[in-house]
Amino acid sequence: MYNNKIKKMNENIDKLKEHLLAIKSSIKPDRNELDKVVVSIGSIIDRFYSKSSPYNERIKYVTQQITFYKLRKIDSNPIYGWSMDSTVQEITAIIENIIDEINLLGIPTNDSMKIDKPINITNNISQNQVVSQFVSINFVLDILKNELTGSQYKEIQEITKTEKDPLKAKEKICEKLKSFGENVLSNILVSLITNPSIWSSLM
Repeated sequence: MYNNKIKKMNENIDKLKEHLLAIKSSIKPDRNELDKVVVSIGSIIDRFYSKSSPYNERIKYVTQQITFYKLRKIDSNPIYGWSMDSTVQEITAIIENIIDEINLLGIPTNDSMKIDKPINITNNISQNQVVSQFVSINFVLDILKNELTGSQYKEIQEITKTEKDPLKAKEKICEKLKSFGENVLSNILVSLITNPSIWSSLM
């Protein structure tokens, strides 16, 4: 009986690895094809990993990239450093990491419904929150760097360094941005709105 269970488990591991390798081999630098691949790998992550798993965070981020490509009908986004090639590499890395984990630890178990591992779940949630905040801060900084000249960006930085009161800093930054002209303000706003994470929420 025990040997049969081991055999069955090994068969399931092999099937899962074969499926992952098949998905990996089907990856092509095409917006629609990548969308299908992300759906396939996303369903595996949903089935075998908890909602708080870092894999869920990464697949959401990749989905945002592909959504952006499809909406804009382009294959790259210089502002955020995305490109079709980098997205393909990220999806490939996710699949390879999962396969490596399976080789080392076997089929993953979804811990989202378990209550005997609260510390791990809490740690994963905290880690995902940090990743999410990091991505959010980075895309705002990238927009500012892209829409402002070097000297304008330094002027904004100077206010944040010298004014420690957030309310006063807000007023000064607002006045400074106004002094740069309406075009600068509107470009920053448009870039923020069309960011995939915000754009998808507005749809």
